[in-house]
Amino acid sequence: MTCVSTLTTVEKNSPPQNAERQSPRLPRKAVILTTIVCTGLLIRLTIQDRIPILSMAYYMLQFPVLIVLAGAAAIMWYRKAFVPAALANVVLAVVCFALYFNVSYFQNGNSNVSGETFRVAFWNPGRLAQFQQKVFANEVRRFDADVVALVESGIHHEVKRLKCQNELPDYEIAYFGHGIGALVRGHILSHEFVPLDERGWCCLVEFEVDGRQATLAIVDIESNPAMDRTGPLGAVVEIMNNYRDRPIILAGDFNTPAESVHFRQLRSEHTSAFESTGTGFAATWPVPLPVLSLDQIWGNRLIGFAHCYLDWSLQSDHRPVVADLTILTN
Repeated sequence: MTCVSTLTTVEKNSPPQNAERQSPRLPRKAVILTTIVCTGLLIRLTIQDRIPILSMAYYMLQFPVLIVLAGAAAIMWYRKAFVPAALANVVLAVVCFALYFNVSYFQNGNSNVSGETFRVAFWNPGRLAQFQQKVFANEVRRFDADVVALVESGIHHEVKRLKCQNELPDYEIAYFGHGIGALVRGHILSHEFVPLDERGWCCLVEFEVDGRQATLAIVDIESNPAMDRTGPLGAVVEIMNNYRDRPIILAGDFNTPAESVHFRQLRSEHTSAFESTGTGFAATWPVPLPVLSLDQIWGNRLIGFAHCYLDWSLQSDHRPVVADLTILTN
């Protein structure tokens, strides 16, 4: 009787002989992150931002974002003992970093441009001048620029503009409309607004500095990530082409990264200041960890860039762009 009872107990506690070993469950969060990284990388290497609906994914899944997501996924896979999947995500992170370095990092030596230069700065101060004129003035003084182009300037009220003028007496300060303004150590001769396919504005400013005249095109394009950039950037190219025989500087917050396919037409006949004479990563937004090169300065064949750098300011989420340039005679 005792033997039968013991055998019965052992049988109850023993696993069934035909029971199959259960495979470990896949970590759901790691699967999702890996899928996002692969999808983002595929979009960036193929269609990019050609299709408006998918352009949102292109703008959101920048290479630095993909690097962080791949790294997080690798840790999750490793903790669940999926070593091959963890290594695959490490490889994805390395590939994303290499691609990011290739398209976003520039290292330029001394420029061959000769002659007397003057300095142009572009900045989106986020309406800083509307609330803190002294802080705004201190930031502008650091640029030591002859021409400062602004969007979201905050100087649309005459009282605010006059306060800035008192803080910066060396400049002629003007507000043109739609948040766009300029400061010039010289004279502002005229200005004209041109709509950018109803998705932004371009203000053409004729100015004079030390007897040298040129045109400054200040651009501010809508920030909608799902918007088709073909229209507004096509309008910018058309404006620049109308000034082929005159020196023109293009500066703005394009709300479009410089590696976008929509810059190819502009790039064919015009030069980016930072890409040609700057050193470092080109990203300008958002401070303090910028990942997108939204703020840019360009010139046509009559503008020669000597040097360009990206400044830092904690007063705005955009990095200022500063370029030394000269007007070429031919």
